[in-house]
Amino acid sequence: MTLNRYGYILSNGVTMLAMGLLIVSFLSCKTIKVTAIDPVVKNEINYIPYYLKVYEADSLFLTNNYQRSYEILDSLFQHYEPLNMEGYFEYSAYIATSVLTHHLKDIDKKIRKGYADFGHISISHKNSFDFYDSIMKTSKLTETEIRILKLEHSKKINLDLRQKIVIMSEEDQAPRIDYNTDKIKFYQEKHKIEIEDIISKYGYPNYKVIGDVSYSDGTDKIYKSVSFTTIFLHQDMNVKEKYLPMMLEGVKKGTFLPADYAAIFDKSIWQSTSEKNNPQQLYGTFPKLNLKYPKKINTIRKSIGLPHLGYEVWRYNQIFEEKVNTN
Repeated sequence: MTLNRYGYILSNGVTMLAMGLLIVSFLSCKTIKVTAIDPVVKNEINYIPYYLKVYEADSLFLTNNYQRSYEILDSLFQHYEPLNMEGYFEYSAYIATSVLTHHLKDIDKKIRKGYADFGHISISHKNSFDFYDSIMKTSKLTETEIRILKLEHSKKINLDLRQKIVIMSEEDQAPRIDYNTDKIKFYQEKHKIEIEDIISKYGYPNYKVIGDVSYSDGTDKIYKSVSFTTIFLHQDMNVKEKYLPMMLEGVKKGTFLPADYAAIFDKSIWQSTSEKNNPQQLYGTFPKLNLKYPKKINTIRKSIGLPHLGYEVWRYNQIFEEKVNTN
């Protein structure tokens, strides 16, 4: 089984929010308040409807309804700047469905944008290699032009910061292999200072800052995979609580993935409720951990731009021959 960057099969937030949908705001690790939210965020674009439409287009793409998937994404990108969320790669899916449905107007322009803005065209589908070949055969771009576009994208990435986070990640993981509690505590305190310094200087280091988890600059140089969120998950409850409001705003603005927010929030709830010997979670990030509101779980998930519970497992089984058994 291939696990995601948290070590679990998650309902990864990679989603139309109507007036009156519920949003869950974090007040403390022991207090949850549910309030109504308008789909417009202070006259700014609200990306929560974006995530929901991406899931719809994604499900159609995975079940080979390429025309409808293309239509949804084409309409979506007229209103939103694409995010190309990790794992979903909706802009790459847009390019693929454009080719598969023969909507070839400006196709090279779309491909250029894919490489220039995101550094790659990665397709999540069981036929991804065939689709990529079709895109390359349709495109007039040369390998040299693509390499140049990738290098241009690399200039936007803070590689020094990425390497710093790679080192932090290695420090974070190494003592957990043999569960060296002294070293775990030491690096947790060290990383707390470094996390606060990084966020104060750069904001939360998302893919626009340090590149995708599996970033490549198009050369033979190898870059190690890295996830800042995994390091953050291992911080204590007070650190998580401090930054959760900022993260929720990032979800709305398209700068923070719903799944990352949900994972950090759920880990906080888990830590808090474990003290009462009744560990719970709100969004359903962690398998087999009790849900705080099981009857409302999909409404709660939708409120921050997550798909329905179980979608990620269904999606995995559509893409890979090796199936995930949730029983």
